[in-house]
Formats: sequence, C-alpha cells, structure tokens
Amino acid sequence: MLTIVEWSGLTTPTVLPVLCFVIGSGMALRGPAWQSSVSEQVPPATLRSL
Repeated sequence: MLTIVEWSGLTTPTVLPVLCFVIGSGMALRGPAWQSSVSEQVPPATLRSL
C-alpha cells in the first residue's frame, strides 16, 4: 500500500505516519500468533532456547 501511494505521488506528511501506524498495528496483531505457531512447524530439536 505504501509503495502504491508513493508511486502515485499521493504521499504527504500525514499519509506516511498513518500508513506506518496501520502497518505496525497489523504486525503487532499478527506477530504473537505467528510466533506461537513456530513450535508446531519446526521440530523442537532445532529450536533454540532463549
């Protein structure tokens, strides 16, 4: 979305932070679900303990 807005020349000082906020919010909502599913996709022996 950000690329399309930039290529079309519609980028303004307001649009950029709003799109960054939307993208960041989406990643914040998707991230925990993705991290919890990794243990089901990867064998436990290959996972590193932190």
